[in-house]
Amino acid sequence: MSPPIPIRPTATAANVLDLRRQRLLINPILPTLLSIAWPTMVQMLMYSAVLLLETWFIGKLGVVALAGASLVSPANFLMQAMAAGGFGGAVSATIAKAAGSGDKAKVQSLAMHAILIGLACGFVFIVLMVICGPWFYRLLGGSGATLDAALEYSNALFLASPLVWLVVIFAAVLRGLGIVKLQAVITVVSSVILLPLSPALIFGVGPIPALGIQGAAIAVICYYALVATLYFVYFASNRSALKLQWRRIKLTREDFAAIFRLGGISSLLAIQSHITALIITGFAGSFGTVVLAGFGAAIRLQQVVEPIIFSLGTATVVMVATCVGAGAVERARRVAVTAAVVVAAFCGLVGGLTALFPNPWMELFSHDKEVIAAGALYLRTMGPFYWCVGLGFVLYYCSQGIGRMAWSYAGSILRLSIVAVAGTISLHVLHGDAAMLYKVVVAAMVISCAVTMFGVAGSDWQRFSIKSKIS
Repeated sequence: MSPPIPIRPTATAANVLDLRRQRLLINPILPTLLSIAWPTMVQMLMYSAVLLLETWFIGKLGVVALAGASLVSPANFLMQAMAAGGFGGAVSATIAKAAGSGDKAKVQSLAMHAILIGLACGFVFIVLMVICGPWFYRLLGGSGATLDAALEYSNALFLASPLVWLVVIFAAVLRGLGIVKLQAVITVVSSVILLPLSPALIFGVGPIPALGIQGAAIAVICYYALVATLYFVYFASNRSALKLQWRRIKLTREDFAAIFRLGGISSLLAIQSHITALIITGFAGSFGTVVLAGFGAAIRLQQVVEPIIFSLGTATVVMVATCVGAGAVERARRVAVTAAVVVAAFCGLVGGLTALFPNPWMELFSHDKEVIAAGALYLRTMGPFYWCVGLGFVLYYCSQGIGRMAWSYAGSILRLSIVAVAGTISLHVLHGDAAMLYKVVVAAMVISCAVTMFGVAGSDWQRFSIKSKIS
């Protein structure tokens, strides 16, 4: 195994990228992980707060508007997952690996290829949602005025798809270089501007007419346009660590393939994860409204922990990929183990507390005793194994970091298959109750996590090191 590159940062070092590369390769692992993670966490929490406020504003328009926006949410969340966790993670990993090897020309080339891929994916989503949107929303149960509201919101919202992908790719490129504080600053500034803009466009103020649910979508478009503009300003400035120079870049099949190979399978994993969640929700719904309501409130716990484990996961991608690219494979493994222990311990603590005391969490969403009991059953079943949620996230991001997603994909397919097959058997053959369904869900998660863990841990990481290939 090749040792880490023995270079030390100095105050006289001229190149910003070299300094950041050195920091990722030699600084203490846990403090470095946290220093990369916290700005991403701030960014996600701020954006989540904006989304919640926007939902609150839309709710003021009435039940029909809120139901219409709810129909659009699964498609929007899927696009966000494919962009940020799928291709975004892949871009961060490929950029970090190239930066770790010290190949600045490769970093520049990959960044430009990633931007083109992001724009293309954004335009694909516009076409897909314009053509397939009505069918998809009917499939989810939309009809009449609710369907009309969903289409009005969706047709405006998805016009911003290229901007969404562009912003995600810009952020992923910077994250791959270890530049993360800038993203948090841009998100906070843009969100503060969006907060008054959203209600102004929805309800109207002064010369601005009331645009209703369409106004909410236009506010989102303005938000992403502002964020994209701020990123462009940064990349064009003298402070930028990376210059976007189109004239000097030669587009190659190799660089497109490097991003598509990793981003494509990562996006498939995001789709599979959403399908699994829909299947579980459908199974829970078969037990009636009370169980579905309790289950829906209980799984919101994951929305609380996801910003934290996502931020630590993306930090893991950057450090693992940088170390693997530099040939520092043993350090990459230590990064992976450190991240796994921290995230699993955090999720285990959260899951354990909610398993022991589920009612306080459930009472945040409902005071109906039956709903609370239904949600508490899920939390008591899942809670002791909640550490697997965190470990699964870390394994996924480690796979992106080393550039091998096969085991994560196998684990995801296995989980989906167990939930679909065993869940169907438990409901329709054994006529089991919700408790049996939740045990199936837990078993699928644990087995999937175990398979992925042994596969990732047993892989020859050295094989994916750029340095080892060069030497």
